[in-house]
Amino acid sequence: MKLYKNKTITLHYIKEYKILMLEFSGKETSYKIETLDNLLKIKDIISKIKKEYPFEIILATSKNKEVWNYGGDLDFFYQCIYNNDKKGLLEYAYKSIDMIYQMNHAFDTGVPTVCLVFGKAYGGGFESALAGNIVIAHEDAKFSFPESNFGSFPGMGAYSILTRKIGFAKAQNIITNNKLLSAKTALKNELIDKIITDEDSYLDVVKELIDEYKKNAFKHIHTQLSYNELKEGVDFWVDQMYELGEKNLQRIKKLLHFQKAKVKLIK
Repeated sequence: MKLYKNKTITLHYIKEYKILMLEFSGKETSYKIETLDNLLKIKDIISKIKKEYPFEIILATSKNKEVWNYGGDLDFFYQCIYNNDKKGLLEYAYKSIDMIYQMNHAFDTGVPTVCLVFGKAYGGGFESALAGNIVIAHEDAKFSFPESNFGSFPGMGAYSILTRKIGFAKAQNIITNNKLLSAKTALKNELIDKIITDEDSYLDVVKELIDEYKKNAFKHIHTQLSYNELKEGVDFWVDQMYELGEKNLQRIKKLLHFQKAKVKLIK
């Protein structure tokens, strides 16, 4: 049952499973300011929905089965740095961690969140996928942190999330080695919780994993992110972005061209 729709996301209620599904449109394959605003404005809408539709799980997924999300708005980053618009980059950064925090905390509804990933999740897209209390990926999903290509790091929560999952040393290795990870490798490294092979059978898998999650109070506590920790990380990220030299800024431009080319292919 469709309950709400904007340019970025559609909210569906799946009565049999008591799931509120957040379905990304798939037309916006990177996190632009407008995309983040559209995601953040649904918090009040979700609170109102819960009064009428007693959902017990929030499930985030993408209508686009080729791309979950390519991550941050590289063009915006480049322009902010070149124009010395630190205020603009900070505004973007804070909205990004607001989005990660709300996804992680189920928009303050008190239910667990699941991210069901299809396609490519790179950079900030990988971070948003990991924000779920439970992460499920289709067997063809791909994950990567490309930020080390231009001398940076994923600043919207990757260190906080991965350190909780696998410890700092392993998190550091995954964040800095710039490798493309298959769903199988992500599962082996305990970055995700389950792989699905059939696009149509995921609801039973979601229910099964959530039932296990609810029985483990420590896992619930372990997967909850602190906003202050996210803010400390993103403040450091913004400062570090303004220390990038010309060579790394040109690498951002190259990645931007790659990002745009991929979007054209999908459209």
